[in-house]
Amino acid sequence: MTGEATGLNTSGNRPLESTMAELKTAQRALQTLSQREIAKSLAKLATLWREDSRWYREALLLARNSFGEQLCRLAVAALEENLSFTRLCGTMTLELGSLNALERWQQLGPECTGHVVKAYPLGVVCQILPGNNFLAGPMAIIQCLLSKNALLLKPSQQEQGFLELFYRSMHEAELDPRLLAAVRVHAWGRSDQHETQTVQKLADAIVVWGGSAAVSAFPQHLCKGKVVYYGPRLGIGLIASACATWEAALALAWDICLWEQRACSSPRLIFVREDEGQCARAFSKLLDDALVVMKQQIKPPPTDLEQSCQILTPRELSCWQDDAELITGAAESAHTVIWTKNPPDELGVGHRLVYIIPYASDAELLSKLRPYSAMLQTVLLSAKPSQWAGLVDGLANLGVTQVISLGNGLPGRLGYPHEGEYPMRQLIKLVAVNLQAGPFMHPSAGNPNGPSVVDAMVNSRSILVECERQSHD
Repeated sequence: MTGEATGLNTSGNRPLESTMAELKTAQRALQTLSQREIAKSLAKLATLWREDSRWYREALLLARNSFGEQLCRLAVAALEENLSFTRLCGTMTLELGSLNALERWQQLGPECTGHVVKAYPLGVVCQILPGNNFLAGPMAIIQCLLSKNALLLKPSQQEQGFLELFYRSMHEAELDPRLLAAVRVHAWGRSDQHETQTVQKLADAIVVWGGSAAVSAFPQHLCKGKVVYYGPRLGIGLIASACATWEAALALAWDICLWEQRACSSPRLIFVREDEGQCARAFSKLLDDALVVMKQQIKPPPTDLEQSCQILTPRELSCWQDDAELITGAAESAHTVIWTKNPPDELGVGHRLVYIIPYASDAELLSKLRPYSAMLQTVLLSAKPSQWAGLVDGLANLGVTQVISLGNGLPGRLGYPHEGEYPMRQLIKLVAVNLQAGPFMHPSAGNPNGPSVVDAMVNSRSILVECERQSHD
């Protein structure tokens, strides 16, 4: 099945082993470019992805049937912003520590004389891309090249052609040939065990996006290099005291509809605090009305028969549950809203289904969320300023790594943490060198044959100077 998942396969019919060997060579060539030179070359793409460009228009045509036009417009605008030279340099400074973290030995601090550190790329990184975010491929390319790693991309079988479009734009922008040589795309299916095992055996690192099937295909103990797992994850909405307003319902409806509940920031569970006259059932009706309104602003993509069954089945099942109530009544509603006392045991992805769950205290909220702690990632929060700190502390201890305000579930941006860490830090290793004279070097250690402290410090400075000279050569 190799090559069937996407129209783009830069490996052609060559064995994956050959592609990995070529990427290894390309990764070594990347080291001859400075981080600033890499950013300057990538920034050429920003002009191609402006709102008035043909690349922008082609992207809308490709993705609108799967993700909706409004999301596509926001995502491509975010891509242009991410590709600006300023954003690229700022991201490297934030995530890697400096604009030359991969090129020079850095002293740890004025009080750490003789302690130096330098970042090194991991080598050839394979990214297993998800089907729920068409920006994942471009972001992986940017992050791997900025960290001087070569990259093998395995596209999702749901890939609609956006990755191919971005790859072609890299060539039209006439990026540095060393960057172009360091990116390859190779598609294969789950049944192609030879391809999977080749990546396990040869990749210096693997980044896995997606559901449990993708994650289980690359267990750490079978892989030569480091494996980073991004998924599966759960997003929830949280309405604190006195915040269950029509405005909150409308903003939450926007977050639900924008990503079709396929992104981590698109909530599937909504928890509503019941106090001060606030009622979860009443908010359920507000949200159902808001989703009907939002349908006019964010047109939902068409569904096939299987998807329609996934959407309608929970409506039927809710009629047989004692502790649940179907709120959705309008035939024109694309989404289903169900009020329930307790969260469900299973949650579908992209089923346009929202559960509203009441809670009476922060302790009860955390108790109801605890079974999901392994999946928790994003909370969309509506709360008073005085409530934020306490709520975030409790949620963070439960596993949440991102809290954002309602109506802010936008496409990802470079320089933002993901899963509790900056993504590019997962793509490097830090090598520390301690050049200080240790206790053994001191005459008081009783080592008459050891060098003096002065000799040791002079020697350590010489080593540091040589490291600096080599990093500039």
